[in-house]
Amino acid sequence: MKIFGLEFKFNGFNLWHEGNFDPASKASTSHNHVKSQITDFPASLPANGGNADTVDGFHASSLAQNFNEASTVDIDAIVLSGMHRLNATVTGTLPSGISFSWCQLLVIHGAGDTIIQMVTNYSSNRTFIRSGNPTQAGGVGSWTAWKELASTGDNVATATKLQTARTIVLSADATGSATFDGSANATVAVTLASVGTAGTYKSVTTDAKGRVTGGTNPTTLAGYGITDAAPTSHVGSGGAAHADVTTTVDGFMIATDKVKLDGIAVGANNYAHPDTHPPSIIVQDASNRFVTDAERTTWNGKQPAITGGASTIASSNLTASRALVSDASGKVAVSSVTSTQLGYVSGVTSAIQTQLN
Repeated sequence: MKIFGLEFKFNGFNLWHEGNFDPASKASTSHNHVKSQITDFPASLPANGGNADTVDGFHASSLAQNFNEASTVDIDAIVLSGMHRLNATVTGTLPSGISFSWCQLLVIHGAGDTIIQMVTNYSSNRTFIRSGNPTQAGGVGSWTAWKELASTGDNVATATKLQTARTIVLSADATGSATFDGSANATVAVTLASVGTAGTYKSVTTDAKGRVTGGTNPTTLAGYGITDAAPTSHVGSGGAAHADVTTTVDGFMIATDKVKLDGIAVGANNYAHPDTHPPSIIVQDASNRFVTDAERTTWNGKQPAITGGASTIASSNLTASRALVSDASGKVAVSSVTSTQLGYVSGVTSAIQTQLN
């Protein structure tokens, strides 16, 4: 595995740098050499027996080591180069959305104050990396933000463009296309499918998708499907909608009624008819006259019904041209003497018998 240009190899829990040590190139621990086979055998050994824990001039402490961290550990404080096994509880600055319990942490701490941490979650296989020159590593800066690593087959959280550009195609009721690789917005020029004839219409027909498929230009109420309006030809003289108003049927006002309404004064509906009127405003005629109190007294003193001798002639006419006499009851009666016969004695100044004698 290469990290920042350096080749690292794993053997179980052991990690070594390709340029420093490779067990595959070394002989088995169970073998022997004679002195002549050792090309750099020293002519003499130092008094302390020499330094036998170096390889190519590197001490064992220079090689990457394995660490099994405590059950609770601060990841920001892990700065020794090597593989670190993180246990149940990990604190410090951690990536969001993932647990760091039971993870493997690779630390590469250079000779100075720069450092790299790379951690892999054992259950999800997600890997994060960060670097920096934090105070924990002897620097004067801080850790950078964690970044998640992804392979070419992974879905990444953010990217500047798609690995393979895609073509977006519209079809059916609208057509158009555009190429999109994620690096910039794409604009699709849309062409709508024709479903009718272009024009100006007052009444249109639409399909199930709301598209106008046809149109007409009606000129009548019926053409628009309107049933609750009067036609312009209706003038209120017995037309289709209304005839002239009557005392029992609603309708249009006739001309004479309009004249009457125009003659009513403003506020006439507030008129209150007086309880009495002065005689001066009442017109008298032959059938209607005022009666004074004196006249009423005279009339009230009259006999309400004719009595006495005239009672026989109060309710019916007499025989024409007859002389009147009183009957046995003293009532007025008609005699058998006609007015002609009575005229014979007209002008007589003395007894007729005397004159005859």
